[in-house]
Formats: sequence, C-alpha cells, structure tokens
Amino acid sequence: MARLLGGSGGGGSGTVSTDGVTIQGDGSGGSPIALKQVETGATLTGAGTLASTLGVTPVTRWMFGNALANTTVNANQVSVWGVYLPVPVTFANLTVNFGNVDSTNKFDVGIYSAAGALIANLGGIVFTSGSGFQTHATVQGSQTIAQGVYLVASTGNATAVNQFAGDSGQEPSSWFQNLNYTSSSGGALPNSISAPTPAFVRAIYLSVGLS
Repeated sequence: MARLLGGSGGGGSGTVSTDGVTIQGDGSGGSPIALKQVETGATLTGAGTLASTLGVTPVTRWMFGNALANTTVNANQVSVWGVYLPVPVTFANLTVNFGNVDSTNKFDVGIYSAAGALIANLGGIVFTSGSGFQTHATVQGSQTIAQGVYLVASTGNATAVNQFAGDSGQEPSSWFQNLNYTSSSGGALPNSISAPTPAFVRAIYLSVGLS
C-alpha cells in the first residue's frame, strides 16, 4: 500500500495500492509525485503509468518461524499459526526444520489464507526419519502469493513429530494460534478451515520455508 503524501497544492492526497511502494507529492508544481522509498527493499517493476503499473518483483525464498525449540503435532488435529508476509513470494516447495520425525506416519505442512482456504501443502507424506531441514514439493506446484496475512498449519496421523519453532522467552508475536484448531484425517490438511478471529499472542509457531 502506498501513501500519497501531498502538501497544499492542487493534487490533494490519496491512497494507491502499489505493493509496498511509498509515493510522495500531490502532483502540483511545487510537489511533484515521486517514489519516496520501496518499503520492502524489493525490486520494482513497471513504469508507473496506467499501462505499466508499479509492482514489486516477488522474492523466491522466505522463512516463517524461529527455529529454536520444539512443538509437537497432535494426532489428527490441525495446528495453525497466524503469520505476516511482507513481500510477494514465488515458490513451489516447503521446507520444515524438524527436531525429530519418524519414517512411518504421514504428516502435512501448509499455508492457508486468512479466510481459511488452503493455498499450498505437501499433501500428507512420509518424511525421512531424523532431524534437520527437509524440503518437499507442494501439491499445487509453483505459484506466487501476495504480501499479507496467512496461516501456517501442520497436522499428522500420529503424535510422533517435533518441529522446530520459537522457544520460551523468545516467542515472536502472532495474530492467531491454536494447536488443536480442527480435525484432519490421513495425515493431510483439509482443503479449507473456518476463518479464525484474530487475537494477538506470543506464539511458538511452526518454522516453514518457502522456495
């Protein structure tokens, strides 16, 4: 969202949507419209005209979560955490940093919109036994999601996995958290969940990378 910061000239002030680009000036002779800053630090695209609007080139890697401590998946329950994505991201894979995972049961990790629609997930798979980072392709394939608020989610058909996240005393803030938000089956996330009511919390939330 860009803010049009005008003075007392003829152009007035307003708000335009430009993917995190701040514009200053009101269009008058003494206050020309110009880019003030790119709030995301990303690369701009477009010429700033109606035919070639300004945008931000999506990044290709992003990491949610703070990999310092473990949180446990409860069998056949969907855990969700509210996160904020400050830049658009193009990705086809999800990376999870495990404290421990078995190679028998099925688990799933994914991203929902704030309204509860499933955007990307791994589909309920058997991970390689052990700890550390594991990367797998999403069911949905390559896609670009815009900056905004989302839900990171996980589930499994057994209580047998610990996933790294933020530890006690260092938890980041989240706009929502519920470790038993709704039920699942077969180790896979459902295609949709009910939209949660935002409530800020200190959350030990799942560490998930997009690439």
